[in-house]
Amino acid sequence: MKLKSILKNTIAIGAIVSIAVNCKPDKIEENALLGILVSRTISNLASGNCAISINNTALYTGAAVSVAVGGSLDGAGANDFRTHYNAVTGKSITNLATEPYNAKYDAFFTDLGTWNDAKRASYTNTIVVFAEGGCGGACTATAPRTTLLGLKGIRGTGSLACARIPRAQCSLAGTTTANRATDITNAANVYNAYANNPDCRKTNLIANTMLNNLFKGDTTGTAIAISGGTFTNPTSNTDTNQLNTNQAILGEKMYPKFGSLVTLGFGTLMPVKVGTEAHSVTSSSLVLGANIAYTQVDSCEAIGLPSTGFTANTTTPLPLTSTREIAYALSTNGLAASAFNSAAGNTGSGYFGTQAGEDAKICNNSFRANSPPSLSLGGGKLPEINGGAGDGGQTGLLTVCTYGSTSATRNTATTGANAVLGTGALAGLAECPAAASAGAAKFGDTGLTNLSNFPND
Repeated sequence: MKLKSILKNTIAIGAIVSIAVNCKPDKIEENALLGILVSRTISNLASGNCAISINNTALYTGAAVSVAVGGSLDGAGANDFRTHYNAVTGKSITNLATEPYNAKYDAFFTDLGTWNDAKRASYTNTIVVFAEGGCGGACTATAPRTTLLGLKGIRGTGSLACARIPRAQCSLAGTTTANRATDITNAANVYNAYANNPDCRKTNLIANTMLNNLFKGDTTGTAIAISGGTFTNPTSNTDTNQLNTNQAILGEKMYPKFGSLVTLGFGTLMPVKVGTEAHSVTSSSLVLGANIAYTQVDSCEAIGLPSTGFTANTTTPLPLTSTREIAYALSTNGLAASAFNSAAGNTGSGYFGTQAGEDAKICNNSFRANSPPSLSLGGGKLPEINGGAGDGGQTGLLTVCTYGSTSATRNTATTGANAVLGTGALAGLAECPAAASAGAAKFGDTGLTNLSNFPND
């Protein structure tokens, strides 16, 4: 299943589960933002790979916070947070669900008077108990409760992804965006690359679609300098499904972020945090613990992971792509071609299908011709291809497996995730092989505190 399809079908928290628990490859395709797995400065790509562990408990606790922030379960004492939100923003709103997600998230983690760690923890815990207990018939939205119930089973498990990115980049600093300002600058650079490439079709529909995609989530109303003028993201572009953090630009307090994970629905994992600190959402504390870890490896194959992505359903797994193509896909030019490809297919007004595909192919090949691989990757030039993004939508960047807790728990996680997705997309869930323990990390959560019986804990 292509990620574009996953995004269309499970654009909110379901996308979290489809990648974090699904052991399937990340494919860099039509949407440029899917390619932002590492920072845009690619160096030493010929050297090694990177094993990245994700603490699945963080997805659950993050989802709980996201429900609390969203305001979609008003029957759980949401007046407390509404009062705080109004105090921070100077507003007098009565329905949190209509407010921009980013503004709510920042307000939630802003201390003001009695709104502190203990108050946040108590409120979040109330939300969890309320949602998981059936809401007493007072739920104003069913998706948040379904999501929390579906994600309960993944607590105590982890996911290990091995990516074709260099060991030199295998760190929190090397794979994340530090802050909101950097994200905005990077998005502007991607757009400018398109705007300054005469081979990429220029229409208002395409340009506006690209801008809206690249800056989705910026609710500041600030004019952003771009080639040819400025752009201000509509502040009324709110996300009515408050669990949907599938945005390019996050709230200030959600950084640092792991780029493509946000686009795939991993917004609740933010901000990313290394270490072994456990997660805790109780009436007396709110601790968002460690959620990511890095291990430099010689290759994905060296730790027992396959040289292809994972087979899901009847999909044929893709070979993990060469670093030459990865370097292009993750470059500003590659991201611009991918952004154009996505925008050209979604502008409406009759511009789609064959014409959009041909224009995207021309744009992509133009960027490829102007993106020679570095000498460390063999130099030369990238060949022309018959595709509108990357190497034609066939870029297999990583392979994933699951570990932690017990086999039965991992199976429960699959069942719960399928309940959230409703698509059976997790058929063929794979456990990490014993050799992968060399790349896995210990987190401070029950079921992830030792790796002596890997992949069980």
